[in-house]
Amino acid sequence: LLVVGGDTAYYTLRRLGIKRLTVIEELLPGIALTFGADRFGQRRAVILKPGNFGDVQTLVTLQRAVRQRQL
Repeated sequence: LLVVGGDTAYYTLRRLGIKRLTVIEELLPGIALTFGADRFGQRRAVILKPGNFGDVQTLVTLQRAVRQRQL
């Protein structure tokens, strides 16, 4: 799950029932790969990207980084 923007992250994670995230690593400067458990106990990878951060290639770069890790 890739979430862009703080308000979007807050409401998306709340809706999924994810109350805590564990930071695994920084994929790009300021963009974290995290894991959390939803309300059903399913583990979910969550990438948090600030809304005003990055350029036109940032999402493509993140997609490649995630594919390399095969989450």
